[in-house]
Amino acid sequence: MTLMDVLVAFARTGRIGSLRCGMPLTEAEELLGPGRPHPAILMKGPGTDDYPYFWGGLELVVTQRAVSGIRAPRGTGHGPGRRRL
Repeated sequence: MTLMDVLVAFARTGRIGSLRCGMPLTEAEELLGPGRPHPAILMKGPGTDDYPYFWGGLELVVTQRAVSGIRAPRGTGHGPGRRRL
């Protein structure tokens, strides 16, 4: 399966494997194990929206305790090498 196949399937379904936009963070953590929250979440509390939780090379953006975005950065850092799925 190519990256394009994954992207087309995501565009059609909102899913990548068992992960989907709109799923509760608790459900994602049941699948992936506990995520590492963004430092802003640690400072402001778990109700902080639009910051990612990290699992190695995977990031799930969380809004109102639900997955609102799935990211798979291509490189390190927060520059042009990032892509949001």
